[in-house]
Amino acid sequence: MKILDLPVQFRDKLGSANARRYRRAGQVPVILYGGDRPNVALTTPEENILSVVDRHSKLVKLTLEDKTQTALIREIKWDLFSEHIAHVDLGRVEMEDEVTVNIPVQIVGMPAGASEGGVTETVLNEISVVSRVDSIPEEFEIDVSALQIGQGIHIDELEYSEHVRPNRGGRDLIVHVVPPKKIEVETTEGDEVELGLAGAAPAEPEADADES
Repeated sequence: MKILDLPVQFRDKLGSANARRYRRAGQVPVILYGGDRPNVALTTPEENILSVVDRHSKLVKLTLEDKTQTALIREIKWDLFSEHIAHVDLGRVEMEDEVTVNIPVQIVGMPAGASEGGVTETVLNEISVVSRVDSIPEEFEIDVSALQIGQGIHIDELEYSEHVRPNRGGRDLIVHVVPPKKIEVETTEGDEVELGLAGAAPAEPEADADES
């Protein structure tokens, strides 16, 4: 995973009222903690955090008073009443540290079962792993092209690099191919009529033999 530069400044005014003032000015309050050192209150423009989020990175490099520090984004808190970021928690890390992170899943390919109407269904959008900081993967790309209806891919079937291991049950399902769904409707008399596969048009009735 790439380490992205995150420009920050020290935040000398603390408290919720001052945090609101920073946010109104387009600055996001940040806390840097961990590594047996004191917590440090920081701030950074919101667009800097959004850029990191858009690039699907969790690792950032901070520069403070000519010193650099690698940090892991532990939590991004969003404002409940807007689309803006309210607060960010950063944890100090070194490259050989082990951390627990969620890695996004990218599904690729058309399953073989699609020829019979099978539909790809993603169960997990992220996979929790324990990884060394210098080995954190950017994503897990999962090819489903060989899957037939009823088949799936589980966590323990993925390939992991030397310093990465899953952090949850190995038989947890990530993605599978499910049969097409049927649609049923009730007539005015209460009888159920099967319309067939989802998305398919119902068959037309046959003409009456006595009809001229």
